[in-house]
Amino acid sequence: MPKVVRRVVVDGDWCQVACAVRADGVASPAGEMLDALEKGEWDDPEAEALPDSWQVRWFHRLLAACEALANGDSLSQSAYNRLRDGIWELKAVMRGSASMTPMGVGDGYRRRE
Repeated sequence: MPKVVRRVVVDGDWCQVACAVRADGVASPAGEMLDALEKGEWDDPEAEALPDSWQVRWFHRLLAACEALANGDSLSQSAYNRLRDGIWELKAVMRGSASMTPMGVGDGYRRRE
């Protein structure tokens, strides 16, 4: 069975944050969401029109949370949920909320050597 390739969002000093991949080994809903948010084109029922500038702000808040986690910085408890086995849910709250579920954090919660 070939190794699954995950999209790396941030490779930090403490860990690597990557998008999870579905069982098919290809689809990555978190990666697809990031791409759409970056362009302001995520299918959001609260958006008045696309591209939506709020979504671009969401993207940057989620990216900042990924960078903080990858570099061992503090995150507010409302910014994440630890799920299991190095899998985290990262959240950015603005209009409504956006979360990336799940995000893989390389090597569990241990500091990288």
